[in-house]
Amino acid sequence: MGADLLLHHVWIAKGKEPDWQAAKDAIAAMDDEKVQKLAEQEMVDDDVPAYREQLLADIAEVEDVWHKDRRTAYKCPLGPIDCLITGGISWGDSPDEFFDVVGRFLETPAVEAAGFFVWPAP
Repeated sequence: MGADLLLHHVWIAKGKEPDWQAAKDAIAAMDDEKVQKLAEQEMVDDDVPAYREQLLADIAEVEDVWHKDRRTAYKCPLGPIDCLITGGISWGDSPDEFFDVVGRFLETPAVEAAGFFVWPAP
């Protein structure tokens, strides 16, 4: 058994700013059952309001990293898109905390609401 490279990424059309408020609104609009299922997938004991707050904090952190450099993430242009990549080497655990943040973000409707993974760009 060896180490594996694990990566998460989000991308958006080059020059387009993610709609962070729409992402937050998408989390607020999620029904409690969906939030509870996500919490169970993460194997956390948070109640629905607490986990919803965690998801909103994740959006704030992704937004912060989108605009600033971080040693464990890289934002770069790739052809017609801007891409934020995070990850690292794993021996069965998570490569880093921001990897987990992006992983939770990817499981929510906030990703598409923000404008990520939408092509062609509107």
